[in-house]
Amino acid sequence: MAAAFKPEDWLQSADALKRMARAIVEDEHLSEDLVQSAYLAALERPPERLSRAWLARVLRNRAFDVLRRRRDRDEPERLESDSPRGDEIAERLELHQVLSEAVAQLEEPYRRAVYLRYFEGLGPSAIARELGLPTKTVKTRLHRALASLRERLERRLGGGSGDWRACALAMSGAPSAAGALSSAHSVSQGGLAIMAKKIVSAAALALVAWGVIEWLPFESTRLDPEASVAAELRAPEAPERALEPALATPEVEVERTAAAPDPAPRPVAGAARTGSLDVYVTWPGGEQASGIAIDVRTMARGLPNAGLARVVSDDAGLARAENLPVTSVHVSSDRGAGEPGIDVDVVAGEVRDVHFELPAGVEVEGLVVDESGAPVAHADVWLTTGHTDWQGGSVVATADAAGVFHLFHVPASQSLGALAAGHAPSALVDLDTLDTALTPVKVQLQLAEAGGGLRGRVFDPAGAPVPGAWVSAGKPVAYFPNRDRGAGEVETWTPRSVRCDDEGRFRIDGLGLGAVPLAAHAEPYSIWNGTATVVAGAPARELEIHLRHGFTVEGIVRDRAGMPVAGAVLRGFARELDESFLQSGQFDYVSTFGYPTARSEETGHYRLAALPSGAAYLYASSAPRRRTHAYHRPEIHAETVVTGSDGDSATWDPILEAGPTIAGVVTFGDGAPMESVSVSARNDRTGKAQSLSTDGDGRFLFVNLDRV
Repeated sequence: MAAAFKPEDWLQSADALKRMARAIVEDEHLSEDLVQSAYLAALERPPERLSRAWLARVLRNRAFDVLRRRRDRDEPERLESDSPRGDEIAERLELHQVLSEAVAQLEEPYRRAVYLRYFEGLGPSAIARELGLPTKTVKTRLHRALASLRERLERRLGGGSGDWRACALAMSGAPSAAGALSSAHSVSQGGLAIMAKKIVSAAALALVAWGVIEWLPFESTRLDPEASVAAELRAPEAPERALEPALATPEVEVERTAAAPDPAPRPVAGAARTGSLDVYVTWPGGEQASGIAIDVRTMARGLPNAGLARVVSDDAGLARAENLPVTSVHVSSDRGAGEPGIDVDVVAGEVRDVHFELPAGVEVEGLVVDESGAPVAHADVWLTTGHTDWQGGSVVATADAAGVFHLFHVPASQSLGALAAGHAPSALVDLDTLDTALTPVKVQLQLAEAGGGLRGRVFDPAGAPVPGAWVSAGKPVAYFPNRDRGAGEVETWTPRSVRCDDEGRFRIDGLGLGAVPLAAHAEPYSIWNGTATVVAGAPARELEIHLRHGFTVEGIVRDRAGMPVAGAVLRGFARELDESFLQSGQFDYVSTFGYPTARSEETGHYRLAALPSGAAYLYASSAPRRRTHAYHRPEIHAETVVTGSDGDSATWDPILEAGPTIAGVVTFGDGAPMESVSVSARNDRTGKAQSLSTDGDGRFLFVNLDRV
C-alpha cells in the first residue's frame, strides 16, 4: 500500500527537493524555480501515482536541461519563462489576500495553528513545543482548520476543482509548468523575498485545503528527507537473476557482484538506518479504532518471520511503530487470523502512513468464572493472533465487576482465554468450534485453581533501567497442531508479553505455578533468556534482568571463486540448530524473540551484532530466490561456531559453495517422475539426517553434506 501524502509533509518535501536541486545546479534562486516547476507539472498533468520519486525525476531532468544549456552557451541560465505581467501579479496578490482573509477569520486556536504551520513553516512537533501542547492535539487542530478553510474557500471561489487548481497555479507563480518561473525567484531580486515566501506558502496551503490529499498519493518524508531524495539519484538496482542449478552440475551458483576478489574492502560499519510507520486503525465502516494491538513483522525473503514491534492505537486510532529496520514488513492486528494484513516497505528516514481497516467479525458476549463457577471481577480477556512467539496474543478486554465482557469484530477462527491475579490461565476456547451464526456468540472462560505472577525490572549494561523493554513469560511453540480431519488448528497458550514502564518495571499475573521460561529484549542489546519460578499468590520479590551488548561478528561473504556475494543472509543462534530440513531453507529454531540476522552488502560485507555471550552457531546462506514448480533449489550455506564475550568482536569470512553433493531422480516403475517425494540423506557416523522433496521432474539435490 502506498503511503499517503499528509498536509504537514508538503513544505518539508519542498525543502528536500530544493536541497536536491541546489546540489545539482549550485544556484539558490534557480533551485527554487526547479521545485516550483516540478510541483506545477504535477498540478497540470498529475500521473496515476504521484510520489516524491516522480517529482525528483521531473526536477532532475529539468535541472540537467539547465546544465546542458549552460554548457552549450557557457553562461548561467534559469528556467525559461516570461516575467509575469502586471495583471498576473495583481491576480496572485488578490488570491493570496483571499486565502489570508480566510485564515484570519478562523477561530482560535485554529488560526494560530494554521499560521505557524503554513506561513511560518513550522512542523507539528515544533508547534507543539511552542504552544506547550501534545503533537496529536496540534495535528487535530490543523485537520479541523483545513476542513473549515475548505468550506470558506468553496463559498468564496465557487467550489469547483478547476477553480482551486487555477488558484494554486496562480499563487505558485506561473501559468504553466512547461515554462514555469517561480515568483519567489523574480520577486526576491526586487527585495521582496519575504512576500514571495508567503505567496508560495499560501499556494501550498491552498493545495492542502483544496483536498489535494485525495488525488496525490504522496510518499511521506518526515524524517531525513535529504537522504531519501539523494537515493533517487542513484542508479536502480539490477534485477534479480534466476540461478537454477543443473542436475548435471551440482556445484550451485550464488549471486555475486562484479567486484574483483582481491582486494576486497572491509567497510567501516555505520549507524543503522531506520524508518517508522504511522498506522491509522479503523473499524469496519471507517470509525477510529482505539486500543488495537498492531504487530509489525519481517516479511523479506530469506529472513525469519519474526516480530519487530507491537504498538497500540490511541484514541484517534493512531499507532506509531518507530525505529524499524529498512526492509519489507507485514502489518497485522490482534485480530490477525481474520485479516490479510498489509505489506509495506520501511524506508530509511521516513514515516510512512498505513491505513488499516479491521475486518468484520463476530460479536462475543462472555463470562469469566473461577473453578467453582463464581464470576471473577476485572479479569483480562486474551485473544490469540495465530503467531507462536511473543506476538502470539494480546489482552483485548477486561471483565466488569460481574465478570462479564463484550467484544466486537472478533475473527471466528481465533481463540479466547482469561487471566487473573492468583489464578492460572483458563483453557482456551476456540471460536471456530462454536456456532458463530448466533449473535452474540456466548463464551464462558473458567480460570484454573491456583496461580501466581512475576514482577521485576530490566537494566542496561550500565545499570540504568530500560524503559519500553519487552518481557515474555512462557514457552514459545513451534507450530499449532491440526485438528482431526484437518478442521483447522488447535491453538495453545503462547508467551505472555508485557512492555516495561518508564522505570523499566514489569509485572505479569495469571501464570501457572512452577518454573517458567522468561525472555527479555530491547534494541540494541542481545536477547536475554532465563527461567523464573512462579509461586502461589502475589509475586513476593522483584526480579532483576540485566541486558548485555553481546558480541559482534563481521566479515565478507564470497563464493567458491572468491567473488563477493551480495544479499547473503547471516544468522546467529544461541544453541545448535536442528538441520533436518535445512536443505529446503528451513531453519528450525524456536525462540520467543527470534535471533540476530544480517544481510551482506554489495561488497559482500556483513555485520552480525548483539550475539549473546558464549558459543554462537553461525550460518550464511545465499541470497534467497523464489522457488518455482520446476525446481526446488537447495539451500547453499556455510556454518561455523564462534565463541565470544560481551563487547568482543570476531571475524568470519564464509565461503558459499555446494560442497559434497548427492543428486538423483525418483521415478515410477514406468520411468515417469515422482513429484514431491520426501528423500532423506543420513550420516551413519553422526546419525544426522536431512530431508527434502523432489521437484516436478522427480529430481533432488543435496548440498553441503558432511565429508565422510
